[in-house]
Amino acid sequence: MARAIDLTHTVRSGMTVYPGTLPPAIDEVCTIAADGFSERRLHMFSHTGTHIDMPAHIFPDGKTITGCGPEQFFGKALVVELNAFGTNTINFIKKRLAGKPLPSFIIFKTGWDRYWGLPAYFHNFPVPADDVTDFICTLGLKGIGIDTISVDPTGSINLTNHRKLLPNNIIIVENLCNLDKLPETAFDFFCFPLKIENGDGSPVRAVAIVNQPEDDA
Repeated sequence: MARAIDLTHTVRSGMTVYPGTLPPAIDEVCTIAADGFSERRLHMFSHTGTHIDMPAHIFPDGKTITGCGPEQFFGKALVVELNAFGTNTINFIKKRLAGKPLPSFIIFKTGWDRYWGLPAYFHNFPVPADDVTDFICTLGLKGIGIDTISVDPTGSINLTNHRKLLPNNIIIVENLCNLDKLPETAFDFFCFPLKIENGDGSPVRAVAIVNQPEDDA
């Protein structure tokens, strides 16, 4: 049997967003009582909540959401822990990959989602070190994910990790959560975006599908 693990923060009015970005507003414009149906109007940026960064987020000629097929947004994934300094050694990552088929996604687990909704979420969070990002770029991945607000420090001007990963068509999934529920073994990972024309990013419903032993079902 298999079970689904939701890795997505709920989108709600006034939620946590990247500093300087307006939080989303969700307005109820039609109600069942008044109109016979319910409908809400959504006001939000393309990088709200758990979301993907496409190459077009940084590069004028980078791939957009509509420039990719749906196969870009799912595949086998493997979790790698990232310590408080972001300094996983290459040898540690190689050890995690040794003897296993190469995944389509590497998901960095930092535990930082415990600060979601708090000011601490935006400060001193772990990000991949330069040598880690350089190594990731050699693997031919579809994407990486992380449970922090960015793969670069808040206030970064150069956005070094973005500028390394995105030209290699490695999409970035940020603001993941519940990574402590994921297994050590590979699992199926899905992060389908809204099909926004020329989209530079989109909120996603990130989900892991994990095989569950019969006796635990």
